[in-house]
Amino acid sequence: MRLLSVFISLILFFIGASLPASTAHAQASGALNGTVVHADTNAPITGANVVLVDTDRGAATDTDGAFVLRDIAPGSYTVRASAIGYEAAERTVTIEPGTQTTVRLALQPTQVALQQVDITATPLEARLTTRIGANELSATPMQDLGEGLARVPGIRLQRRGALALDPNVRGLTGTQVSTFVDGVRSFGGGPARMDTPLSHTDPSSVQRMEVVRGPYALAQGPSLSSIRVDTQAPVPNTPFTGTVHTGFTSNREALNLNGHVLGRTGRLFYDVNAAYRTGDDYTAGDGTAVRSGFESAEVRSRVGLDLNDGSRLSAQVSYQDQRDVAYPGRPLDAAFFETLRGLLRYEWSGTGTVQRLEAQGYGYQTLHGMTNENKQSAQPDPNRMPPFPLRIAVDTEVATFGGRAAADLQLAPTVMLSTGIAGYSAYRTATRFRDRRDDGPTPPVLPAADIIWPDVRTTEIGSFATLERVFGQAQATATGRIDLVHADPQRITDGFRIRAETATGQPFSNNLAETDVLWSAAASATVPLADPLAATLGVGSSARAPEPLERYGDRVGATRTQRGNEFVGNPALDPERTYQADLGFDLSSLRLKGSLTGFVRYHEDYITIIEAPGVDSALPLTPDQVFTYRNGEALFWGTEATATAQVHPTLQVRASGEYLWGRDVSFDSDEPAYGVAPAETRFSTRWMPGPRGLFLDASLRAVAAQRRVSTRRNEGETDRFATVDLTAGGSLFGDIALRVGVTNLLDATYREHLSARTNMFDPLAAEQGSTSIPEPGRSLFVHVQYAF
Repeated sequence: MRLLSVFISLILFFIGASLPASTAHAQASGALNGTVVHADTNAPITGANVVLVDTDRGAATDTDGAFVLRDIAPGSYTVRASAIGYEAAERTVTIEPGTQTTVRLALQPTQVALQQVDITATPLEARLTTRIGANELSATPMQDLGEGLARVPGIRLQRRGALALDPNVRGLTGTQVSTFVDGVRSFGGGPARMDTPLSHTDPSSVQRMEVVRGPYALAQGPSLSSIRVDTQAPVPNTPFTGTVHTGFTSNREALNLNGHVLGRTGRLFYDVNAAYRTGDDYTAGDGTAVRSGFESAEVRSRVGLDLNDGSRLSAQVSYQDQRDVAYPGRPLDAAFFETLRGLLRYEWSGTGTVQRLEAQGYGYQTLHGMTNENKQSAQPDPNRMPPFPLRIAVDTEVATFGGRAAADLQLAPTVMLSTGIAGYSAYRTATRFRDRRDDGPTPPVLPAADIIWPDVRTTEIGSFATLERVFGQAQATATGRIDLVHADPQRITDGFRIRAETATGQPFSNNLAETDVLWSAAASATVPLADPLAATLGVGSSARAPEPLERYGDRVGATRTQRGNEFVGNPALDPERTYQADLGFDLSSLRLKGSLTGFVRYHEDYITIIEAPGVDSALPLTPDQVFTYRNGEALFWGTEATATAQVHPTLQVRASGEYLWGRDVSFDSDEPAYGVAPAETRFSTRWMPGPRGLFLDASLRAVAAQRRVSTRRNEGETDRFATVDLTAGGSLFGDIALRVGVTNLLDATYREHLSARTNMFDPLAAEQGSTSIPEPGRSLFVHVQYAF
C-alpha cells in the first residue's frame, strides 16, 4: 500500500494547486453558452467555431454541438457560428453581470469536400476528453481506425498486424480501455488481441471518435479509460446527397474506395456507406520487407423514421469481411474475419423536466479463422522439434447481445440529471487444431485440438447516475455507477486446474465461475481563473473484471501481453481498480489556444504477469518460460501539453508534448511498468494561402529512446527516432477536393516501443528481448473526394 500513500499525497497537491482560483471576479461579468445545430435536421454540429464579433473570444462546439464562453463583460454582442460545409449564422445577445445567457444557432449546409482538422472538447471536459471529428480522420491516409488516434495527446498505438493498431491510453491497453461503437460494447474477435474492437469499423464510416483518458465516461460502462466511436451521420433534409472517395498509398500499394449516400423522404431517412480496402507488404526505411497484406470490404446502412416532432426510431445493420490479414511477428495469420452487427434505437426529446429518453438494443458476432500457411512452422526444419511441417488452424467466435436505456432530466435551470441502465452478455470460444502438413508418419499426439478460449460467457449489468450543475461561471459533474459481472467458463482445457494450482500455489474447486461487484465514481469541475484561462480538476475510481484469458486461458496470453510465451490463467484474480486525479489548465483566445494537463493514477490489485514456477511449456516453437497473472500494485503519472497559435491569417503553428512514467511494485523488487511509451513531441505548421481551401501542412514527430523497461518480463529497449510528414490539398472544382502528401519524408527506420516483436516466437529471442516490428518507410499518398 505504499504507492497508495504516494497517490493520496499527489491528490492533495492537485487539489491544493487548484484552490487559489477565485470566482469573485465572475460577479462583474457574465457567460454565454449554447448549441450549434443543422438548420434542417436539428442535429448537433461538432467542431463549429463560435466567436464574439470584434473581440478575441471564441470556442469550439463538442459532439453535442454545445459551447460556453466565460468572463464576458456586460453588454450587447454579435455571436457568430461557422463550420466548414455550412453557411455562417449570427445572433445578437445581451450579457448581464453574474448570469449565463443561452443562445441557439442553426447553420444551413453547403457543398464542400475535404475539410480542416477537427479536434474539439467541451470546456468542462477539455482536458479529460478529446473528440476527433471526421475531418481529422480524413487528414492522413488510414488503413486501420486506430491510426485516427495517432495525434491525440496521451495515445500511442501498438501494432499487432496489418489491420490491428491497438490504442494505448496513458499506459492502459487491452480491456483496460473500454470500446463502444455506436453505444455497443465491442470486443476483438481473436484471442491474444490479434484484432482490436476498432478493427471492424471502416474509417470512412466514422463521424467522430471520443477518447476519455480516465474513469470519466461511466455513463457508458465501468472503464479505466474509454474510446467511443459514432458512425451515425447527421440526417439531411434533402432526398439524396453523399460523397465518393478514393485514395492510394504507395509504400504498401494500399487502395481505398468508399461511397456514402444519405437522404430523406418525408419522415423516412436513410444512410448507406460502402467501403473497400486492400494493401500489400510495406518496406521499412532500411529496406526491410514487412508482411502486411490485407483485404477488407464493409457495408453499413441505417434507416429511420421520425415518429413525431420529438421522437425517432432507427435501425442499423453492418457487415464486414476481411481476408488474408498478415500478422508479422506472430505464429499465425488471419484467414478471415466476418463481423455482423445490428442495432435498434429509439430517441425522444422534449422541453419539460424530461429532456431526453433513449433506449437501444444490439447484437453482433465476429467469426475468425487463423492459419500458419505462410509461417515458418509450415516448413520443415531439421533443427526444430518437431522437424516436419505443421498445419495449425484456429477457429474463434465472439457473440455479444446487450442494451441500454437512459433519461436526461432538467431538475433546475442549472441542474441536469442523467440516469440509466445498461448490460451485455458476451460469449467467446476458440479452438486450435494441429496436424502434420506433409504425408510422413504422424506421431501419436497428432492430430490434436486445444481449447484457447474456454467457452466463457461474461454477463454484465449496471446502472448509473450523472449530476451536472452550473455555479455561476463554474461547472461541475459527478457520476456514480454500480455493476455486477459474472464470468462462467463452460468448458476448460484438460489439466488446466492442475496447471493453475501449480502456477498460483493455491487450490481451486470444480466450479470456476466468478461474480464481481464493481463500483465506480468520478467528479470533475472547471473553474475560470482569469480571462482567457480556466482550470479543470477531475478525480475518479473505477474497476475492471479480469478478462477470460487472464482467469481461464491456457497457453495463450491475454490481450495486454505482446509475448510468445505460454500463459496459464489465474481463476483467483481480483478485479483491477484504479484511482486517478487530473489537473488541467486551458488557455483559449482567438489567436492562441493551449493546454497543460497532469495526472496521477494508482492501481490497486494491478493485474500483472509473473513467471509460473513448476509449469513447463507444452507446445512446440514456444519459449520454455511460462507466465501466469497476479494482483499487485502500480503507480503511473504523466503530463501532456498542446499549443496552437494563429501567427498570421494564413499561418497556423501547433506544438505538443507528452511524458508517461510507470512503476510496478508487484514483486519483491519493483521495476518499471511493462509497456510504458517513451516521451514524444510534435511540431507542425499549416499554411493557408488563399481561396479554394488550399493548405500545406508540415509536421515533425520526435520520440525519445526508452531505456526504462521491465527486464523481468523481457521487455526490450528502443531507440529514439524522428519523422517528417508533408500534406497539401484543397478544392479543385468546387465539389472535388484533392489531398496529396508524403509520410516519413526522410525514410527513417524506426520501431514503436509498444509494438510486437518481429521474432517474438523464437525461444532465444523471446528470452533475450528482441526488436519490435519496423514501421513503414517513405510513402506517397493521394486522396480524391467528390461531394454531391
